[in-house]
Amino acid sequence: MGSQVKFGLVGCGRESEGPDVINLQILLYNEHRSPADIEKVRGIAQALGMKPTGSGLASVSAEMEPGAFESLFGQKAPETPSRTPSTGEFGASGGEDSNVLPVPEILQPLVESITVAPPYIHF
Repeated sequence: MGSQVKFGLVGCGRESEGPDVINLQILLYNEHRSPADIEKVRGIAQALGMKPTGSGLASVSAEMEPGAFESLFGQKAPETPSRTPSTGEFGASGGEDSNVLPVPEILQPLVESITVAPPYIHF
């Protein structure tokens, strides 16, 4: 067998094998990056079927079961392909392309974007 890709939040000690959960990154608009609005987003995210796993000054991390993800976003969780470093764009890095998702209407006043967190390989 080859190496396994682990899905999780880097540095948070949370991981699961395979697509059992989809990890999300929820970025708030600049004007809503306050503790009160972070908590509001966490509560709304939980009501939408997400399980908040952490938050920072500008974002909330969450995970979702695949069925709940597909129900909310109307699509299966996209795979995040690796990018190679660009030779045509100065300063462009390699790594992962993020998958931007539609922001549910109830979150649109507070949230700038929701992306599927890129997978990482656990050694």
